[in-house]
Amino acid sequence: MRNVRELPTIYNKDIDNTGDQEKGYPPALLATAGLDDKILLCFPETGDVFKEYDLDTQIDSQVNCVKFSGDGRLLAVTGYEVIKVYDVYSHRPLTNMSNNSDSNSKNITCVNFIQGDPNGLITGGEDGFCRVWQFPRRNLKQSKEVDCSEFGAINCITTKHPEYNAIIGTQLGFILGINFHTSQEKPKICTLFSKKALGVQSLDCYHHIDRHILRIVAMTKHRASFIILQWSMVG
Repeated sequence: MRNVRELPTIYNKDIDNTGDQEKGYPPALLATAGLDDKILLCFPETGDVFKEYDLDTQIDSQVNCVKFSGDGRLLAVTGYEVIKVYDVYSHRPLTNMSNNSDSNSKNITCVNFIQGDPNGLITGGEDGFCRVWQFPRRNLKQSKEVDCSEFGAINCITTKHPEYNAIIGTQLGFILGINFHTSQEKPKICTLFSKKALGVQSLDCYHHIDRHILRIVAMTKHRASFIILQWSMVG
């Protein structure tokens, strides 16, 4: 039995008239990140493996996070000092970032694609920095960074909130909203939730059936227990 580190990420792709299904592209895939250096893409109905990737770094690194792009054609993967973006259907890596510079000195724990920017990635790490990367380039180029280290290591990140470029959850129990595009010199950081000793392990945003209500769901860990938090934002 493979030790899976992250909850699987699933993408349901609407099959249209482009002929994707006839080309053998599956309508849905499930991606898992494990304690080894492998990423598995599986069929959710059967669990059969569609494709397997190796993180393939010079250092021994587990896979920390996997995320599909909005159209399901790209897969972003992070590990220790490594970020890769794969084309799901051609099975080839599009970009690669792997170094041991001071700007990426620790584990890159989470990644997500930036909403509305087809060439943007955002990552969080154990060093407490949130970073923005631009591709397609063979080597990713960092364009922005935000120092959130006073709030603890960054465990998770989502980009689905309409008012913030990113929402992050930290090891010290903070959920922060970040805006990179402001009139100020520095990005704006807003504390949306804080509860010390409740490290935020996972979070996501989704719209209620009433489109004016946005719900944020987060999972925290206190001692041996997991706690689910949920609240709504109207507007």
